[in-house]
Amino acid sequence: MSAEHAMDRPARNISQSRPQTVSVSAPPKTVNQGQTKIKAQEMTEEDWKAKKSNNWIALLLAVFFVMVVVSILGFVIYDMASELFATGTVKQVETPNLKGKVYSDALLRQYEDDFTFAEPIWQPSDDYDANIILSQDPKFREGVSKGTTIKLTVSSGKETVTIPSMSGKNQRDAEVLLANLGLKIKKIENIEDDKVPEGEVIRTEPAVGKTAFKGQEVVVYISIGAEAKQVVMPQLVKQDIQTARSVLETEKLTIGDETRVRSDRPAGEVVGQSVKAGDHVAEYTKIDLEISQGEFYSALPPQGYGDDEDVEGEDEEGTQNDRDDE
Repeated sequence: MSAEHAMDRPARNISQSRPQTVSVSAPPKTVNQGQTKIKAQEMTEEDWKAKKSNNWIALLLAVFFVMVVVSILGFVIYDMASELFATGTVKQVETPNLKGKVYSDALLRQYEDDFTFAEPIWQPSDDYDANIILSQDPKFREGVSKGTTIKLTVSSGKETVTIPSMSGKNQRDAEVLLANLGLKIKKIENIEDDKVPEGEVIRTEPAVGKTAFKGQEVVVYISIGAEAKQVVMPQLVKQDIQTARSVLETEKLTIGDETRVRSDRPAGEVVGQSVKAGDHVAEYTKIDLEISQGEFYSALPPQGYGDDEDVEGEDEEGTQNDRDDE
């Protein structure tokens, strides 16, 4: 074999072996791909585990936070409840006696640690002054929970009314109106008034528009008309009846009763008068007179009828009787 052929043979072997090398190199590529998939799976599982671990941590933190909040709330509630509870029951307090006391802010402040107070109910009372506590609810010495609200009824004093106008009303109307308001008539005063017609109300005390308590007494003033003029009472004693009548008429006085009395004064002479001479009296006042019927006469003739003739006749008759007696 020639050297040239000897050189060519190994070359062929080498060239023949290349395909084998190529064929052998393929499996490592397959192995590398499998390892890559496995590695990717392993990384995903690790991430999931880490995530799961993080979730547990977050959950534990949340539980811890809730426990802290609950503990704080529990402490606050316990602190508040400790004032209301003692040995497992609500603390009881006894209600004070407020009836008959004067209602005021100062009074309520004395009990504000144990009780609260509702707005008072104001009620008129004829027996209690204003601001006196009439009743309470709950009543005195009742065992109640601390913080219980007490309701109070307080006197507003006597019920009041306003005096109405009674202009143009007569006495009867005024009495009815005042009675309907719960007021009483203390007295009726009749006074002269040249502006208010006779018989009508002039004014009242308390006056119109003033406040009065129910049951209070009111004075009512009634007009008797214009003021009458005053005159001086004349002296009528020792004047005969005819002269006395004339004087009374002149002075605008009215003749009242004429009473016949036995007297040593001459018959028909005035021996008494109801108003003393010199006193001041209103015009048209009635004046009563006492007239002598003489010592021997039981009666005088009718007024204004033949006084002179009758008296003269009686004198003659009386003289004749005296002569018969002799």
